Order: sequence, then C-alpha cells, then structure tokens
Amino acid sequence: MAVDQSFSPVTLQDLARHSRLVWMYCMGCGHEVEVPPASLGLPMSMAVPQVKRHLVCSQCGSRNVDCRPQLHATPLAETRLAAHRKR
Repeated sequence: MAVDQSFSPVTLQDLARHSRLVWMYCMGCGHEVEVPPASLGLPMSMAVPQVKRHLVCSQCGSRNVDCRPQLHATPLAETRLAAHRKR
C-alpha cells in the first residue's frame, strides 16, 4: 500500500485564516496554553511542526515544548471551565 506524501503541513497562516489557535504543551512541567498564531512573532508561513523549535516554557524555562493546531473550535480554557461547571 502506497502512502500519499503530497500534503502540506498546516502553517500559522492556515490557523489564523480559520480563526484557530496554536496549542502548546511543556513536557517538563505540564504547563499548557493556546495562543493566536500571530502572537508568536514567527513567520506566518512557518509550518506548525517547526514552531516548537522556537518555544520556551514561560513557567519552567524548558525547551521541551510540543505544539499542535487547536483541535476544537472552543478554546481549551473554555472547554475545561464548562466541564468544571457541570460537576
């Protein structure tokens, strides 16, 4: 079975165009945050997988930070607050 390798990675511009955020997670301390792509100060043409090379955790200073496109239309903080209120 052949795998199609013709896709392009999602860029910061793609996220901004669709009003999505960048989700970042520190592997060192577990801190996570979602931010608008333009707030990173990186070229908007940059692919999201490359962004993590430029990140430092604001809590612990670790460079072991992962980032991904926002998965849900609702920001993470709002989703967690809604779940907490249901308890």
